[in-house]
Amino acid sequence: MALFQQLPDSVLLHLFSFLDGASLQWYKVAFDEVLWRNLVRQKIQKHATLPADKHSWREEYKRLSYQIPSDLAQDVAGHEDRIVFLTFSSRGNFLASVGENGTCRVWNYGRAITLQHILGPFFNPPLKARFCQFNESETLLMVTGLTQLFDFEGGVFVAVFSVPGMIHTGIGPAQINGLLTTLNIPAISSKTIQKRQMETGSAIEKVAEDTIQNVLQDEIHATAEYERIVPVLGEMSLGNATAPGLVSEYFLLGKYRIRQVRIQEDSCDYPEWVRRKTMTFSMNCSGEYWIGNEDSGDYNMSWREPLTYKPKRLSDTWSHRSSWSLKTIPYEGTLATYSGGGYTVLLDGNVSQSLSMIQDLQDSSWIDHRTRAVFVEFTTYNANIKLFCVVMIPFEFSNLGVIYPSYQIFSTKNFTYSSPLEVFTALCEILFVIFALAFFYFEIKRFYYGGRAKYFSDPWSYVEIIQIIMSFSIVGLYLKKIVSVSAKLTDLHITEEFVSFYTSIFWDMTLNYILAFFVALVILKFFKYLKFNIRMYFMSQTLSIAKKNLLGFSLMVVIIVVAFAHFAVFTFGPIVKGFSNMGQSLITLFQLALGDSDFYPIQQANRYMGPAFFFLYIFLVQWTVLVMFMAILNLAIKEAKNNMAQMKNDLEVVDYIYNRIHQILPKCH
Repeated sequence: MALFQQLPDSVLLHLFSFLDGASLQWYKVAFDEVLWRNLVRQKIQKHATLPADKHSWREEYKRLSYQIPSDLAQDVAGHEDRIVFLTFSSRGNFLASVGENGTCRVWNYGRAITLQHILGPFFNPPLKARFCQFNESETLLMVTGLTQLFDFEGGVFVAVFSVPGMIHTGIGPAQINGLLTTLNIPAISSKTIQKRQMETGSAIEKVAEDTIQNVLQDEIHATAEYERIVPVLGEMSLGNATAPGLVSEYFLLGKYRIRQVRIQEDSCDYPEWVRRKTMTFSMNCSGEYWIGNEDSGDYNMSWREPLTYKPKRLSDTWSHRSSWSLKTIPYEGTLATYSGGGYTVLLDGNVSQSLSMIQDLQDSSWIDHRTRAVFVEFTTYNANIKLFCVVMIPFEFSNLGVIYPSYQIFSTKNFTYSSPLEVFTALCEILFVIFALAFFYFEIKRFYYGGRAKYFSDPWSYVEIIQIIMSFSIVGLYLKKIVSVSAKLTDLHITEEFVSFYTSIFWDMTLNYILAFFVALVILKFFKYLKFNIRMYFMSQTLSIAKKNLLGFSLMVVIIVVAFAHFAVFTFGPIVKGFSNMGQSLITLFQLALGDSDFYPIQQANRYMGPAFFFLYIFLVQWTVLVMFMAILNLAIKEAKNNMAQMKNDLEVVDYIYNRIHQILPKCH
């Protein structure tokens, strides 16, 4: 203290200028106007002047510091565009602002306000934010706004984010870092929104409040889905005849399995300019699933701890198993086609133990932002109708966090020959084998005596060869199916693990497909024996004459349709789902040619190009193309009539047989 008393006043004045307002309460300097003026110019405004109605720099500093949020105004001014919306979290820890360009910024509202996260503009086409709101616990941020598709009609989007840095517990397995869910709201015209801005703003606020409440409720009760599924499977495993509904009719075979399919870390790439724009926060890029980017690594009880070696014994929960080892077939889902491999969890009929294991998985974040599909797999048996059902319940995760649930049930009767009708079916199967062998013998004989050139000159010979191959394939697949089912039933008795019936179902499905082609081929062979009818012969002659012209003109039609399909993909693809890709565009144009038209989405996508495209395609395909086809067939019909008039009539075999039957059986007259 004595040292300070010996310092000159100018030095003390310079030292005190570095003190804040709380330290300037000393008696001798508390009312020094020079110090308070320097503090105002240093902390608030560089070239500030004392207003005419103010008489004290000290009072002016207190007014500017404690009555006007100068710090807030200074930091949020970092926006490159004008601020259109500003909101605080309920506890005052965070601040969110929306800029005019549709970007939402999240600020950490402490002693020093710092930018924590930048959200948007979202996706492609761009979705511009207009409103944002924190939930009560400050763990989620809901963002709403408008879609802008060039100058055409857009819609309203609602997205819910888990803001990085916020501690959030108690959320179900659907919790991921980033976008949790995006809800599509019926499209609203952008011009209508501009005309009725106030009403639309109120509507967005109402939708936002309802949406965030629904999302939170769904997340909080996510575990309840397991609590409903697990007891049902537990009842089925015990064969409880008193269980409600259809549960008492089915018996669970072995354990049931939960299988997860994941993608690799940073499985998508984005341009360098995006990387530079997002340097202010950690951006985790998770792409769409395809077999090439599937994660097949092994982990040590956490997805953050990959193993560099293959241990002898490791839990399948954190160790990847291939489709071959799991004996599982690939699955074609809504978003992608998934392999049969993955990370598996086996559960039995013990409800409490199963729920405990699921809770452990949830606590260890077994499902995270890299999860792309979760399959619940089990096999049931119905003793009443001797029916095996292999059930697969997939939950597909998009890279935006949206979950698409569905189900797939494969049913087959693997126990046969236990009823009189099935015994009769067995006799028919034996007759099928006998006829197949006899048919093969006669074809070999016809080939041997007729010669190779004569045999292969008949187009129906190729049909006979395909029929023989399919006949023997049916017999082989049927035997393979019986052997596979027998092996799986044996495994049920000797193991307590999950027994995969997918191989049996695969052979059964393949058998059904070949049977379908075989039956269709046999029915089509009736044309071979109907050629002796004059009308059928006339039809075949007409098509034979017109085939060259029809093929040539069909090629022109294909070129026209492909050209229209490419035009539709580039013009309407980003807006109309029916033209989102080339395959979908061809299907839509084919339906359009058949009269199944949907004009309004094309018109809404482009009010000028849409109608022109629609009417031009209808004119070329439904009028010009059909008229040309009819003209080609008319010319072929005339030529076929002239040819038949000059031919020797060898087509009276059917009429001759018909007349002979009438002579033998007079009652038929």
